[in-house]
Amino acid sequence: MYFDGLQRALSNKRVLELGAGNGLNALLLGRLGAEVVTIDISSASEALITKAADELGLNNVRALSGDFIEMDLPFRSFDYVLGLNFLHQLPIDQEKAYFG
Repeated sequence: MYFDGLQRALSNKRVLELGAGNGLNALLLGRLGAEVVTIDISSASEALITKAADELGLNNVRALSGDFIEMDLPFRSFDYVLGLNFLHQLPIDQEKAYFG
């Protein structure tokens, strides 16, 4: 995922990561130049990512917590959406809404 010109492709792009967990992907993407918004159901994830981004000096990584289907996002659109290991936790109606 982090090869073949990804840094060039991410420069000044908006990335949404759903189910961010510990934030490793978001922090790497932010370091590569993307403006990243993460959403995780866990407020602990939000705190962890916010602290790490601050310590790394990444002001282009913003962490949120809550139900992404019901959230008002800080941007109207994203260039890339990344979601790892979260769909299996959604009820069928929410999966359909996500892909809808």
